[in-house]
Amino acid sequence: MVISHLEPDHAYNIELLAKKYPDMKLIGNEKTFAFLPQFFDIPNLDSRKVVVKEGDEISLGKHTLQFFMAPMVHWPEVMVEYEKTEKILFSADGFGKFGALDTEEPWDCEARRYYFNIVREIWYSSTSFA
Repeated sequence: MVISHLEPDHAYNIELLAKKYPDMKLIGNEKTFAFLPQFFDIPNLDSRKVVVKEGDEISLGKHTLQFFMAPMVHWPEVMVEYEKTEKILFSADGFGKFGALDTEEPWDCEARRYYFNIVREIWYSSTSFA
């Protein structure tokens, strides 16, 4: 399981899946595994974790994932994954929008509002202005 982002409402089922599939490896970055025990009780976490860094690649057979850190694109442990064969970016929260389940409304206004309220707010709260 690749853990791109640990915000509890997005990552709620990590513990359930980890317990249901005890041989499953958990892929994340150093911050992911520093935060994970604060939210979830994962059996045998140390033997199950696969820590990736900026630019690392993992082959899944036909598919290869490459990892890029995206700290503060909502939370400090966020990373995105690029699947090289199909050229797909798994963007965590990077391109979200409010009202994601409403497919009838235009995408751009709510995506812009989401970006300014989520990503900008995190940036401002982590930046000191003298």
